[in-house]
Amino acid sequence: MRHFVILGSLLAAIAFAGCKGKESKSPLGYVFTHHVNTKGAKPEKGDYVLFHLTVRTADSTIMQTRDQGGPAPFFQVPKTEEEKSMYQNELQKMIYDVLSVLAKGDSVSITIPADQKP
Repeated sequence: MRHFVILGSLLAAIAFAGCKGKESKSPLGYVFTHHVNTKGAKPEKGDYVLFHLTVRTADSTIMQTRDQGGPAPFFQVPKTEEEKSMYQNELQKMIYDVLSVLAKGDSVSITIPADQKP
């Protein structure tokens, strides 16, 4: 089993304005903005993906995983549809879906309106 080490910074932005970059859609239709697109290899089934997350509002940073002092958050790309179904929460589905199309070193923003339930 291979580890797909550090996928760069996944910037999950809540009501984040002023994103510059190319807008893309994940396989399930989540819209995200690429800031860095390395065009490298994508993670495969069973790979572990490490990422960093920054949660922002329009004018402030709420949380950054880089500042928490622990290991980077990670997930394992599901090998089967049954494993994929364990991502029940809409936020988990979104993060999984977007990370599945990124490469090592990519950086993206996902905008979630504050009045939308993730």
